Amino acid sequence: MPILESWGARDERLGDGQASALFRAMLERAGQVVTARGADRGTVQVRCDTNDTRAIALFESFGLRPARVLLSILRPTLDGLNPAQFPPGIEVRPYRVGRDEEAWVRAFNEAFADHWGGFMGMSLPLWNRYVRRPWFKPEMSLVAWDREEIAGFGHFVINDEQNAITGIKRSLMRYIGVRPRWRGIKLGVALTRAGLIKARERGMEACASGVDSENVTGAHHIYEREGFVTTKRHWLYRTEVPG
Repeated sequence: MPILESWGARDERLGDGQASALFRAMLERAGQVVTARGADRGTVQVRCDTNDTRAIALFESFGLRPARVLLSILRPTLDGLNPAQFPPGIEVRPYRVGRDEEAWVRAFNEAFADHWGGFMGMSLPLWNRYVRRPWFKPEMSLVAWDREEIAGFGHFVINDEQNAITGIKRSLMRYIGVRPRWRGIKLGVALTRAGLIKARERGMEACASGVDSENVTGAHHIYEREGFVTTKRHWLYRTEVPG
């Protein structure tokens, strides 16, 4: 079943009727996409702050229901970072554009296969486009190898344009993933620390991320121990749409 996610922001001057019309158009467009993909039904998901009563009322008026609480987290400073200590036999090196794509996508899909909601899959064409974007920095995307297999990865992003606009030197911890076979050896902790150290070396002063509050691997507890704090809580709303 296709999963479509809609993102947007609502101008305070926009009336409830206009917002409803826009949201209805989004749902209709989602149905068209589902049909184009040859499916009978699809899932649409949207997010809002847990205190955003206007968005909640809008979503629920169209039959969407809250499905999960997601967290925005922040390490407000990159001072006092712990050293990254990798398990024996693990070699960590920067991502190699043009060489690592297929192995990385396989590792990603296995690492997030048990992630709730089914929306953490990655296709090879999408990832091929992603790594060739101007702001993709291979040195910030660490890959942990166990001989010829990827055991885990820590993908961090620095959006120079956004930082210039906000005046905040902030990195983004995009993905920390460990394949099931290599869990339980603190590889995720080491990748988190190594990525934060890389961000600090690039002049960053903070790091943001997002995490599922009920992640099966308990990732948010790991991040809390590494100095992250929860800054926002978001509802993930969902509904099914017919093709």
